[in-house]
Amino acid sequence: MRDQLVTFIQRRGDETLATGLTAVALVQIWLLDESAGARLAASAGAVALGIAAARRVRMPLVLLGLLLIGSAAGAALPKRLGDIEAIGLFILLAVYSAAAHTSGRRTLLAGALTFVLYITAMATDPEGINIAAVIFFALVFGGPWVAGRAIRHRRLKSGGSSTRRPKQRRRSSRSAR
Repeated sequence: MRDQLVTFIQRRGDETLATGLTAVALVQIWLLDESAGARLAASAGAVALGIAAARRVRMPLVLLGLLLIGSAAGAALPKRLGDIEAIGLFILLAVYSAAAHTSGRRTLLAGALTFVLYITAMATDPEGINIAAVIFFALVFGGPWVAGRAIRHRRLKSGGSSTRRPKQRRRSSRSAR
């Protein structure tokens, strides 16, 4: 049973994580006291984030870009839709993924998008930009970024690749013997 669970997580971990985050976001959205139209619009956004999260290893900038667009558009949405905590989990995942799964110019772009998301988050915060917000959001965005870069460095140092599937890794390790 344990081996089956490990195999499932190795093969479908990203999809499972994305499904779980999307489910939490949808539950939070439908529990809000908003109009049906606003909840449908927010649900469509959450599903789009879930799809991007499921493909985050191959396309990490898509998830980060969707969150940036959503946070900028969030100022025009009803105030209560900003209370969806699951979106914060998507943000953590997006920043980590962008740091862990990009290289070269794409890393610079990911860093720029993360910085713009950081500024946008502070600017749209109800309390405004203050020293507490600067520190808090620096930790929220900086922590996953540093963790993602550290994991990428460790993976590259050990010779692993994040884009190969577990079966391909086993084949390559067998052929190296």
